[in-house]
Amino acid sequence: MDTLTLSIIIIAVVTTVVVGYRFFKTKSTSLLVILGLVYASLFLGYKLTTGILAPIEFVKERDYRYKHVIESLKNIRKAEIAYKDEHGKFTGDFETLINFVKSDSVSVVRKLGTLPDTLNEVLAAEIGLSIRKLPAVITKAQALKLGNVIIKEDVIIEDNHKSLYTALKMGFLIRDTVKISVKDTLFGSQFNVDSLQYIPFSAKGAKFQLGAGEIETASKIKVQVFEAIDTDPFDPSKILKVGSLTEATNNSGNWE
Repeated sequence: MDTLTLSIIIIAVVTTVVVGYRFFKTKSTSLLVILGLVYASLFLGYKLTTGILAPIEFVKERDYRYKHVIESLKNIRKAEIAYKDEHGKFTGDFETLINFVKSDSVSVVRKLGTLPDTLNEVLAAEIGLSIRKLPAVITKAQALKLGNVIIKEDVIIEDNHKSLYTALKMGFLIRDTVKISVKDTLFGSQFNVDSLQYIPFSAKGAKFQLGAGEIETASKIKVQVFEAIDTDPFDPSKILKVGSLTEATNNSGNWE
């Protein structure tokens, strides 16, 4: 029993006893009346307390549940953005999105070496000190010897790019694009990808509503959009969603 409840009950009981002894003369009558009033005061105290605490408990429970719903919506957003990076558009189908996360890969730029503060990447590329695409392969021994760069992959090719050696010798930037598992990149190997579609704490096993499309902004620019909505909200007056199918929101959530 919390402090507020206990305080209200104590006040109600004390008030009842005082009133009973003051207005009723015989002890038997006073006792019966007092007992009746005590029970009544306890009941009223309970109703008053629950009336005060119920909204507070509701907000606490809502905040707890919505913390997990928001996390799920953020995960959907991460998956959608990765999907768009690979396919040029969002998807409004959970099966497609889940299969993408489970089995597809994303392009990641691998960097070898670093550029000094006085040299930007454009200039480095112009003078041959930056390689945008590695030759089909460079041996690990070459990379380690020339640039003290460790390449984990077992890759071997015949190198015909003189600037590659120059860049490695001078410790400048070399870039290469590699493919990495979407699931491992975004969520880690232990993540349950199928859970992306389900709303946390939904007794109905409800799924988020997912949609995707293309809209035209006021400046006549076509923008790819998606939207995921909580279809079973704990608080119907506060429905969480991420993205929008009617306006460009930069994929933000309505809680942000």
